[in-house]
Amino acid sequence: MRNVSGFRLWAAVLGLLCALIAPPAATALRAEPIDDYNTSLKLYEQKRWDVAARGFAAFLKAAPEHPKAALAQLYQGQALTHSQKYAEARTVFREFLKNHADHPDAALAAYRVGESSYFLNEFPAAAAELEAFVTQYPQHDLAIWGWQYLGEAQLQSDKPADAVKSFEKVLSGKAAANEQLEAKFYLARAYEALKEADKATAIFQELAASSHPRAAEALFSLAAIDYQTNQFAKAAAGFELMVSRFPTHALVSTAELNAGYAQYKAEDYSKAETHFAAAAKKSELASSANFWVGMCRKSQKKWVEAIEVFTDLSAKVPSGEYAEKATYHWADCESRRDRYAEARRLYESIATRWPTSVLA
Repeated sequence: MRNVSGFRLWAAVLGLLCALIAPPAATALRAEPIDDYNTSLKLYEQKRWDVAARGFAAFLKAAPEHPKAALAQLYQGQALTHSQKYAEARTVFREFLKNHADHPDAALAAYRVGESSYFLNEFPAAAAELEAFVTQYPQHDLAIWGWQYLGEAQLQSDKPADAVKSFEKVLSGKAAANEQLEAKFYLARAYEALKEADKATAIFQELAASSHPRAAEALFSLAAIDYQTNQFAKAAAGFELMVSRFPTHALVSTAELNAGYAQYKAEDYSKAETHFAAAAKKSELASSANFWVGMCRKSQKKWVEAIEVFTDLSAKVPSGEYAEKATYHWADCESRRDRYAEARRLYESIATRWPTSVLA
């Protein structure tokens, strides 16, 4: 999950390395192109990114050989980046590097190319571009962000061992405390992918005890590790702690669902039902959560109450995985109530509606 962090904020606001140079009083070109440049520069300084980008494009079209052309192209790319138009920005920065490879701000352009690919979710390309950037410009001010994004791109490209090395580069650098914790969060993710649970757990515990924005996700991850190692009661407690500490976090509904799974595995069906009912309030989780509410009631031999859930789910979701499962468990509940004719009808409907199902 990619949240805006200190890395993103600082990378977004870092300006051009070169100074803003006013145009000379005399120019061999007619006034109009340089007026476009000066106007666009003012718009850029006012953070009117879209119109600034269009202005620089117009200037470059009118005067591609002008002494200010390189700066105009760089500002155009920067404006597009601020507008989050990463595909367009990447094209501009690639063209800049093609035309001005020796420019003092070539490093900035190289970084932006990789950053754009990252935000476009083109992770293999981002990894290659950012690796080239940190290799060529290891002392650049943006190198630490280059390593961070490189590590994340490698992680997304299923190269966790490479990602570990990249995040260690961030941690060995001069990142601020919050940025170090951000790198540690992804380092823990890389250790998880490498099945090094002890290393991942130690880092997640550090983050969970902090006030860093990743604390909630760290708690969630700790509970998930406990669940994966069959420590269900501990996992449930971890998910519950995450919900209580961060009640407005985006992962709360998923944490409720997972707490329900953990309590169900721990055979505390009453608590599990409470969590599933809470998760069902989120529309995209409603079908799965409500199904498990029914399963909790069935596990407590509350046949009628379970049937209420399964029949309602079958009506609301007439097709798909949960319709099939709900019908099956509805039939099983009817059988346990000695209502064999109704159970048979339901079982036969499964064979008719889902003939290839393992439940048919």
